[in-house]
Amino acid sequence: MKKIATITKLGKPVAKPTPTGRNKHTDDLFGFMAGKVTITGDVVAPAFSPEEWSDLYFPSRPRRRPR
Repeated sequence: MKKIATITKLGKPVAKPTPTGRNKHTDDLFGFMAGKVTITGDVVAPAFSPEEWSDLYFPSRPRRRPR
C-alpha cells in the first residue's frame, strides 16, 4: 500500500505530489540532438584577447596595432 504525502504550509495542505507518468513529447525533446554536435577548438580558452576586452569597455580609446 502506497502512502500519499501531502505538502503543508502552517499546517494547511497546499499540494499533493503525484507521479507524472511518461510523456511522449518530453521523451522526444530531451536528447534529440545527441551525437549531432561536434566541438571544435578549445572551449575553455578566452573568447577575446585582453586588447579586445578593453575595446569593449572603452570604445572611444584608439586601438593598438599588433606588433
